[in-house]
Amino acid sequence: ALPDEGVDAIIVVPEHRRVTALEIGPTTLVTYPEAPWVLRRWARHRLVRDVAGRIEALRDEAPVVIHALDATVLPQASELATATGAELVVTLSTTHGFDDAEFLTTLRQAAMVVTPSERLAEKMEKVYSNIT
Repeated sequence: ALPDEGVDAIIVVPEHRRVTALEIGPTTLVTYPEAPWVLRRWARHRLVRDVAGRIEALRDEAPVVIHALDATVLPQASELATATGAELVVTLSTTHGFDDAEFLTTLRQAAMVVTPSERLAEKMEKVYSNIT
């Protein structure tokens, strides 16, 4: 993204050896451990609380945008957008989740959905027309 004004960015990623080498300049980096499936929902709420607190500390009059860069992180991004009153933007690069009603309901919350291909956008439009 090439914003036309200064932005405060927070990148939230799972802990991984590649992440420790990430050079991001003045951007805040938040990492979290992958939780076992039994604790995923609890871990997600904890992560949302932590990141929401960091966003509130940075907040001024500028709008906040939460961008889910993959469908697999849509639940966390959706919760975070709700917790902070932010707009939700989602990038979808696959049809992962299109067969899940909860996923589609969460996706409807998005102010914008970005797809890298016309074919995927057409498939998404067809799925939405069948459920709305």
